[in-house]
Amino acid sequence: MVIMISGASGGIGKATAELLAEKGYTVYGRSRKPAEIEGCKHICCDVTDPASCEAAAKEVFEKEGRIDVVINNAGMGISGAFETTEAADVKRIFDVNLFGMVNLTRAAIPYLKKTKGRIISTSSVGGVCPLAFQSFYSATKVGVDALTYCLRMELKPFGVTATAVLPGDIKTGFTAARKKNVSEPADYNGRIKRSIEKQEKSEINGMPPSAVAKVMAKAVKAKNPKPRYTVGFSYQLAAWASERVPKRFREWILYNIYAK
Repeated sequence: MVIMISGASGGIGKATAELLAEKGYTVYGRSRKPAEIEGCKHICCDVTDPASCEAAAKEVFEKEGRIDVVINNAGMGISGAFETTEAADVKRIFDVNLFGMVNLTRAAIPYLKKTKGRIISTSSVGGVCPLAFQSFYSATKVGVDALTYCLRMELKPFGVTATAVLPGDIKTGFTAARKKNVSEPADYNGRIKRSIEKQEKSEINGMPPSAVAKVMAKAVKAKNPKPRYTVGFSYQLAAWASERVPKRFREWILYNIYAK
């Protein structure tokens, strides 16, 4: 089985690529710069560039004769108020998190049809429970979830499946790499700073990336993969409750934890 994974230079992507290689799969880790990924082959790819994605998919197919799985894992984060986030930062996070998935998936679909393959995308519990001051990140993950469900229906006749994997707070370099919008208007009364500090504390004390990698491997191996896998029991419970409790009650809880 030949697997391509984007965002493989660190964190969840690297842990997933190495675990899948350890299990005997042929893994191509894709990133903008060469990365040392144990047991994996590297291929340069900028997910924000459709031509780069097409060239990378073609290269893997020509080398291996097949592509069975594409894992969309490239991502970035920004935090801060919706009101003051720069337009360029908004565009960048959508380009990477959402359109990156679009570009890589579109490039891979012709090859996945040949193998009745699967598309696996890293979403987030933040897409199910959108958080204040993480609005644009949450919005991109809502988009990933929606595209996943659409792809499942569109590609079902070809035997191609699509799955979203939803991590919660994970201890990776993502926390330090997140772009922080430090501009806080006085009328927010320190709420942005408090919210970001809470979020980062949760991530620093979060699960290791290997926990997500194990779920990714499960989605790769499953005979009939689910539309969604949420990582960790507490986050499974949160995602389950979020879709069942009254929306105003959910808003009240999230406001008091992350926005007050």
